[in-house]
Amino acid sequence: MCLAITVASSFCFLMLQAADSAPSVQAPKQVQIKNPGFEEANDKNPDRPAAWGGYNWKSSSQAHSGSKALQLGNFQWTDQLFSIAPEDIGKNITVRFYAKGKGELQFFFSHGKKVDGKDSGTHGDWNSRQAFFALSDEYMPYSYTMAIPAGTEYSRTHIGASHAVEAYIDDVTVTIGETVKKVETSTGKDIIPAPENDKLVNIAAYAKIRTDPWGFNSGRMVDGIQYTGLSLSKHPWKKSCSYAFRYDKAQTIAGIRFSLASGGFVIWADTKGDGKYDKELVMEEGYTPGGYWGSVEWPFYSRAFSPNIKAYAVKLTTFSKSQPVFEFEILSPSKTVSPEMLAPIVLAAGVPSLEQGAALPPVELGSARRYLQGYHVEPWMFDCPGWLKKTPRPPLKDWPPFQKMLAGLKEMHCNLVWLFPPKTWDETITKGRKECTYKSDVMWPSQVHTYSHADHLLKEFCDELHAAGMEVFTQDRDNSCKITKPDNVPETPVIPWLTREVFKLSGAEMAAEGVDGIPVCVDEAYFGGGPSFKLGKEDPKKTEDENKKIIEQNKAVEVARKAFAERWKLGDNPVYPEKREDTELFRKWQIFYYEQIASFMDGTSKYVKKSNPKAKAVSNLVAFEIFNNRAQWGVAEDIIGWNADIDYLGTDPYHTQEDGFGVYTASIMSKSLMAGNRKKQTIITLNGPWGWGGKAKQPGAFEVCPPISIIGSVVGAASQGCQAYAFWRYYNIVALEYGKHVGKAYEMLDTMAAWGSRDAVMPKDIAVLRSRASEDWWQLKYASDFSKDSIVPYIQYLWTAKFLMSKGYPYELFYLDQPESYKNLSEYRLIILPFPYSVSKEACAKIEEALKAGSKVIAMGARGETDEIGSAYNDSPLKKLIEEKKIEFIDDKIADVGDFPEFNKKFKGKLDELLGERKTLDFNSYGMDVQVGCLEKSPSEKFVTLINWSGKDATVDLGIKMPSAKYKVLMRNIEGAYEMQIGGNREFTAQELNKFRVALKNGEAVVLYVSPVK
Repeated sequence: MCLAITVASSFCFLMLQAADSAPSVQAPKQVQIKNPGFEEANDKNPDRPAAWGGYNWKSSSQAHSGSKALQLGNFQWTDQLFSIAPEDIGKNITVRFYAKGKGELQFFFSHGKKVDGKDSGTHGDWNSRQAFFALSDEYMPYSYTMAIPAGTEYSRTHIGASHAVEAYIDDVTVTIGETVKKVETSTGKDIIPAPENDKLVNIAAYAKIRTDPWGFNSGRMVDGIQYTGLSLSKHPWKKSCSYAFRYDKAQTIAGIRFSLASGGFVIWADTKGDGKYDKELVMEEGYTPGGYWGSVEWPFYSRAFSPNIKAYAVKLTTFSKSQPVFEFEILSPSKTVSPEMLAPIVLAAGVPSLEQGAALPPVELGSARRYLQGYHVEPWMFDCPGWLKKTPRPPLKDWPPFQKMLAGLKEMHCNLVWLFPPKTWDETITKGRKECTYKSDVMWPSQVHTYSHADHLLKEFCDELHAAGMEVFTQDRDNSCKITKPDNVPETPVIPWLTREVFKLSGAEMAAEGVDGIPVCVDEAYFGGGPSFKLGKEDPKKTEDENKKIIEQNKAVEVARKAFAERWKLGDNPVYPEKREDTELFRKWQIFYYEQIASFMDGTSKYVKKSNPKAKAVSNLVAFEIFNNRAQWGVAEDIIGWNADIDYLGTDPYHTQEDGFGVYTASIMSKSLMAGNRKKQTIITLNGPWGWGGKAKQPGAFEVCPPISIIGSVVGAASQGCQAYAFWRYYNIVALEYGKHVGKAYEMLDTMAAWGSRDAVMPKDIAVLRSRASEDWWQLKYASDFSKDSIVPYIQYLWTAKFLMSKGYPYELFYLDQPESYKNLSEYRLIILPFPYSVSKEACAKIEEALKAGSKVIAMGARGETDEIGSAYNDSPLKKLIEEKKIEFIDDKIADVGDFPEFNKKFKGKLDELLGERKTLDFNSYGMDVQVGCLEKSPSEKFVTLINWSGKDATVDLGIKMPSAKYKVLMRNIEGAYEMQIGGNREFTAQELNKFRVALKNGEAVVLYVSPVK
């Protein structure tokens, strides 16, 4: 008997009925579908099947049964209408069919009734739930169920190809009155070990794993640790997910167990080893009862196979959006598993251990340059409303809630408060205020904002923080103002004049109050996919106000058009894009749009700094990186950072262990923002557990955000060069008792700063040249052509970043689109181009100069097919270098093989070969997930960071290349700082540092500081 999962919905739910489910108590009624197998041809058009409506479909000989099937292409659909009897209202209606192909199918029912004898309500009724089904190369059974709503006289079943290159459908049936069975799950607080009496072993971790969409770290769903699961990449159109586990030899499989089972799924097996999944193992419905954050125990789905099956591969496919897969187990009888597969990893012999010696006294910061480190604070957290109501109002420094907060900040080694928003939070005065997100007064007498306090509260706040040795940044979320644009002032393109003016004037006012960091955009700023380039038409059927709005919108379009034509020198009779498409004209429009966003931020920065040169310009951009779609958000970090005077180009790389890039999120995003900023500075906003109900109510939220997520994110980003940090937000972090972990992270930063890490830089081993143009223009080209995956360039870069960070290869990141940033490219031994699809001639010339100077170059996946605007080359200069064998070219598709051990070994070997003697670190994690970072003040003074993300104790071998001299090694971990030793010795030769062993506890972060003995 198969297991299933219930759905908490009385109206509509997705149903994937298991093949061996028991029949319902009352037999379902069969709906008489016409031509269900598509065997009968249409009289008027023999290429099409009879009785089916739809768009642009045709018959095919690739049948599941019989001789014909229905073939659909992208955005094509088929449908059929049938009547509903009154007694069937409220019952379930189910469609079943077989399908195969590439891409996804979309299915839904629409319902209608007769009005004056005519159809009504059928077409365009999207109120019913829609399902997205992933297609495979083999025919698979699909089903979908929903309740028939009241008033229905007939239904229409719709099957469409959504984002599919091709789809084949056959053998459709529709029934009314089926019931959905509850499906049982097992639970446990931790991963459930295989039953000892069955002598089963879990072999999932020994498979070659491939996911679709690509998963940033697939190994985390087979590591035996519950909370380190896998979420697949966000994708512009894919709604379903698949996880394939393949072996070189057939394996005996006794059962499968995984967590979480979600959204409906099927599990298939390849029993022949030909790459085709020919045997259905499980077909299930529904959702896991309850979410994992709120569950006290983890739910597991399990299925035993009797008799056992033999298979070369197993594939899990989910329908509709999937939850994370936290742990996937493939259970095999131990006697059938080869000893080689289960052989333990053996540590290399003869490697001496680096051991902890005497504890060091707390560091003296003195004149050391500290990192900026603190919290986002909202004024209610020091009871600003209560303070304002006091008569007389005491000085802020004497206000107990403020004193308590300030003491807490000091205890956690903070020197930054990011005030968000700088408003009083007095809600007693906000009645009738509709213009603002936060409707209370700004904390100073403002000539700009609609609502402001008469006293200089913000200045008093800044004065007290400054006296405590802390800086103040501010961030607001609305542009409510009491100024208007004068008629004689010309409008500005893309970002209106009024928005630009409010940010400039408000920023100057805050700087005058003593604020150190001024916002140049709203919180989590994004700007959409680009300004409208089409003029609207007035309509006599519209109201006067509606037509006035069209007139105003057209004025804005005309302003943007004029600026666009001037930017690209389009002449006297310019043409403009008609739609979003892969044309040079539209691509130029996209660049123009990015540049206008940068000019908006630059205007604020320059205006504020003119009156207060010490002010810092700060942005907090949306974390678009995780969405794999820059243009959708309108945020091009390199264009902003190189065109605007931004001191801290920031974002909020929020994460939990199973989400997105997981534990590498902070390091990867901060690296991208530093590369995108001319000043190489970023500030990142980090998170604690999202379980604000506390551990008792939401234990899962704390398991997926253990203390190392706090500490490792900070130290990991610091090892990549990040300079500023703020946790969101003070009250929640402290209330959830995670403030002590933030304090430890910041204490580690202080130790690093005292040792001089703020003056350290990346070793010049590797330069990675990421291409914004390649990511944008490839995605634009394949936005509606699904023969290639539109997020390939993102995958290639992210895989490269994670590989280098986890294998011990420190690298500097540059944007290929900003050649000025890598004018000293030849100083790097190895240059990696993760996906150089769009490459300017200037960039290619710099690469060629580096080649002539002795640098080595690897290009992956693309050969410079277009220039920086996305226009195809007739004779690509990069392609020529590849063809001349001057550049190593790797044609493997990372999405297919990036997680395969063989490819990892081959790629690592290639890096070692090309780096040669210039390789700074030698690292072996023995298969554990350990992040490595390295900064150097000089060749003889280095910082090496090790972060154990693996969820268990780890042992690693590390070698640090140093010039000939005597060295000492200091170590800072979560608990404190120590002098290190090997075999009792506290001084080491360069040779002795070539290889040593480091033991890392579960959840440990370590910073090693290597310096000459003086």
